[in-house]
Amino acid sequence: MSIDIKGLPPSQSQGTGHGSQVGSAQANGQGVNQTANHGKAQGGDTVSLTNTAQQLRSLANQVGQMPAVDTHKVQAIKHALANGTYEINPTQVANKMIAFERSLGPR
Repeated sequence: MSIDIKGLPPSQSQGTGHGSQVGSAQANGQGVNQTANHGKAQGGDTVSLTNTAQQLRSLANQVGQMPAVDTHKVQAIKHALANGTYEINPTQVANKMIAFERSLGPR
Protein backbone atom coordinates (compact mmCIF):
# COMPACT_ATOMS: atom_id res chain seq x y z
CA MET A 1 0.00 0.00 0.00
CA SER A 2 1.40 3.40 -0.90
CA ILE A 3 0.96 6.58 1.10
CA ASP A 4 0.85 10.03 -0.46
CA ILE A 5 1.56 12.91 1.93
CA LYS A 6 0.82 16.31 0.48
CA GLY A 7 3.21 19.07 1.45
CA LEU A 8 6.28 16.79 1.63
CA PRO A 9 8.99 16.40 -0.99
CA PRO A 10 8.44 13.28 -3.14
CA SER A 11 11.37 11.46 -1.53
CA GLN A 12 9.68 11.65 1.89
CA SER A 13 6.08 11.14 0.85
CA GLN A 14 6.12 7.46 -0.05
CA GLY A 15 5.96 4.83 2.64
CA THR A 16 5.06 1.19 3.03
CA GLY A 17 2.84 -0.43 5.55
CA HIS A 18 -0.54 0.75 6.73
CA GLY A 19 -0.24 4.11 8.41
CA SER A 20 3.52 4.01 8.98
CA GLN A 21 4.06 7.58 7.79
CA VAL A 22 0.86 8.83 9.40
CA GLY A 23 1.81 7.49 12.81
CA SER A 24 5.27 9.02 12.71
CA ALA A 25 3.91 12.41 11.61
CA GLN A 26 1.39 12.40 14.45
CA ALA A 27 3.99 11.25 16.97
CA ASN A 28 6.20 14.17 16.00
CA GLY A 29 3.46 16.61 17.02
CA GLN A 30 2.78 17.74 13.48
CA GLY A 31 -0.74 18.81 12.67
CA VAL A 32 -2.05 16.35 10.13
CA ASN A 33 -5.35 16.03 8.39
CA GLN A 34 -5.80 12.37 7.41
CA THR A 35 -8.18 11.48 4.61
CA ALA A 36 -8.64 8.00 3.19
CA ASN A 37 -8.68 8.18 -0.62
CA HIS A 38 -10.92 5.26 -1.56
CA GLY A 39 -11.33 6.46 -5.15
CA LYS A 40 -7.63 6.14 -6.01
CA ALA A 41 -6.66 3.31 -8.34
CA GLN A 42 -3.62 2.41 -6.21
CA GLY A 43 -5.72 2.14 -3.06
CA GLY A 44 -3.28 4.36 -1.08
CA ASP A 45 -4.05 6.74 1.75
CA THR A 46 -3.63 10.51 1.43
CA VAL A 47 -2.43 12.76 4.23
CA SER A 48 -2.42 16.54 3.98
CA LEU A 49 -0.28 18.65 6.31
CA THR A 50 -1.93 21.82 7.55
CA ASN A 51 -0.41 25.20 6.71
CA THR A 52 0.69 25.54 10.32
CA ALA A 53 2.53 22.21 10.21
CA GLN A 54 4.24 23.21 6.97
CA GLN A 55 5.30 26.55 8.49
CA LEU A 56 6.62 24.80 11.61
CA ARG A 57 8.58 22.37 9.43
CA SER A 58 10.07 25.28 7.48
CA LEU A 59 11.04 27.12 10.68
CA ALA A 60 12.55 23.95 12.15
CA ASN A 61 14.65 23.50 9.01
CA GLN A 62 15.82 27.13 9.19
CA VAL A 63 16.75 26.83 12.87
CA GLY A 64 18.49 23.51 12.20
CA GLN A 65 20.74 25.20 9.64
CA MET A 66 21.80 27.96 12.04
CA PRO A 67 25.02 27.48 14.01
CA ALA A 68 24.53 26.51 17.66
CA VAL A 69 27.30 28.86 18.81
CA ASP A 70 28.06 32.46 17.84
CA THR A 71 31.71 31.90 16.95
CA HIS A 72 32.43 35.62 16.56
CA LYS A 73 31.24 36.32 20.10
CA VAL A 74 33.23 33.38 21.48
CA GLN A 75 36.38 34.61 19.74
CA ALA A 76 35.84 38.16 21.05
CA ILE A 77 35.47 36.87 24.63
CA LYS A 78 38.56 34.64 24.26
CA HIS A 79 40.53 37.61 22.98
CA ALA A 80 39.35 39.87 25.84
CA LEU A 81 40.21 37.17 28.41
CA ALA A 82 43.66 36.68 26.91
CA ASN A 83 44.33 40.43 26.96
CA GLY A 84 42.91 40.94 30.45
CA THR A 85 40.29 43.40 29.14
CA TYR A 86 37.19 41.27 29.84
CA GLU A 87 35.00 43.12 32.32
CA ILE A 88 32.54 41.40 34.61
CA ASN A 89 29.51 43.30 35.89
CA PRO A 90 28.80 41.65 39.28
CA THR A 91 25.36 43.31 39.58
CA GLN A 92 24.28 41.91 36.22
CA VAL A 93 25.63 38.45 37.10
CA ALA A 94 23.77 38.50 40.43
CA ASN A 95 20.52 39.64 38.80
CA LYS A 96 20.76 36.87 36.20
CA MET A 97 21.40 34.27 38.92
CA ILE A 98 18.39 35.48 40.91
CA ALA A 99 16.19 35.46 37.80
CA PHE A 100 17.32 31.92 37.00
CA GLU A 101 16.55 30.70 40.52
CA ARG A 102 13.10 32.29 40.39
CA SER A 103 12.39 30.65 37.02
CA LEU A 104 12.92 27.25 38.64
CA GLY A 105 9.95 27.86 40.91
CA PRO A 106 9.43 26.89 44.55
CA ARG A 107 11.21 23.83 45.85
